[in-house]
Amino acid sequence: YEMCRVYSVEQGTLLGRQTTIKRYVYYGARDSSDTLGFVNADYWLASGFGLMYFSCPDCFYYIYLKGAVIDGVLYGDTTRIVTSVPDFSAGLPTQFELFPPYPNPFNPSTTIRFKTQNHTRVSLIIHDALGKEIKKLLHNESFDPGSHEIVWDGTSADGRVASSGVYFCRLSGNGNSITRSMILLK
Repeated sequence: YEMCRVYSVEQGTLLGRQTTIKRYVYYGARDSSDTLGFVNADYWLASGFGLMYFSCPDCFYYIYLKGAVIDGVLYGDTTRIVTSVPDFSAGLPTQFELFPPYPNPFNPSTTIRFKTQNHTRVSLIIHDALGKEIKKLLHNESFDPGSHEIVWDGTSADGRVASSGVYFCRLSGNGNSITRSMILLK
């Protein structure tokens, strides 16, 4: 069995700001009554901040929130936070746009929105954090100009429910490619 439980919900101060922190623990177990299964991932979500901590025994990394910019105010260690980005849009291809999946993190499904500027054939493929293809949502399909959306239900190509973790959706067409990340929480 694969399970996810809300381990704790706490009020706390994060980077000088009052927030609610929810800790989700995802693990595998022998049966549905096993509450001491092997921990596969630990997620901490903070209201107003998003993902503030992530770890998993199978990964070779941990993610921690060190600082943030909220409503123009710098919190915590902000020495490496990007606060502005120059506009390099002139000269970039305008074939299509891929918007951040919503909701993100998600369970059980997320909506992926994209926009085509002209008649375009596109593919939309979900990959796991190691780059393995999980599911082709679109394969070289034709779209008229405008906004489009597709829902990923968190399943793989063979119909199995994907495990919790970081996934990437890649939109490609006409020689261009855009990738966005998303987190499946169970």
